[in-house]
Amino acid sequence: MFCKTLSLACAFITTFALAQSVQAQEWRADPIAFDAGVGGDGDQPILVMAFTPPGGAPLVARADTSPGAVLPDPSLPAPTIILGQIGAGQEGAFGILRLLPSTVAQIGFPHDDLDARRALQAENTALFQQLVTEGHVDPPEDIVKAAVQTELARMNCYRARIDNDWGRGSRQSVIDYFAQRAGVDWPEPIASVDLFRTIILSPDVRCPTPQPVAQRPRPTNPQPTQTQTTTQQQTPTAPAAAPSSGPQLDIGGSTGVFR
Repeated sequence: MFCKTLSLACAFITTFALAQSVQAQEWRADPIAFDAGVGGDGDQPILVMAFTPPGGAPLVARADTSPGAVLPDPSLPAPTIILGQIGAGQEGAFGILRLLPSTVAQIGFPHDDLDARRALQAENTALFQQLVTEGHVDPPEDIVKAAVQTELARMNCYRARIDNDWGRGSRQSVIDYFAQRAGVDWPEPIASVDLFRTIILSPDVRCPTPQPVAQRPRPTNPQPTQTQTTTQQQTPTAPAAAPSSGPQLDIGGSTGVFR
């Protein structure tokens, strides 16, 4: 077989995972030498690569490889060779600290899906905590107040209408909530994403319902007091007016009354 050695430019190969926010393992390859020749029939040219991976190379064999060609991201430096894709939930095997988008898409749920939240928390507490702390369960920014009100109302700490308006009743509900958590203080009763995360990462509580203040019944027919009775008894009664006498006339030496 005729073989001719070609002197090609040396290249460094950088492995990338197709995921956002992935901290790939650093690996710098030694220069690779290529030999070009022809096949056994003397017609088909072939390219022969002689390369031995250095020690400490990434264990890409554990990645889920795609059966077809994988096009690299145009933003990646060239040349880039994608050796495989990291599957959902395999962050730990490759030393990746944050959850991959594929993992979030597989296990994520809306902020108000209480059933999915409880199911994941019971199945994998550590994964649930990471999902929440990385912000993948945060409510939309414009309804954070309503989301916090909903959580507090679920535990009987907020008993007003859920209106996404943070007033005195909402602030008091935060105070009542943390009053049921011994040894836990919260700096300000203000609605925030941090408050929402703290609530859903903590065990549920139950705020007591305030009891209405009892009012003394008013008497319908109040009896007069002793002072009033004594005063009434001591009040003198005015004497009856004497009948008035008409003018007197003297008639024939006798005195009579003219009527």
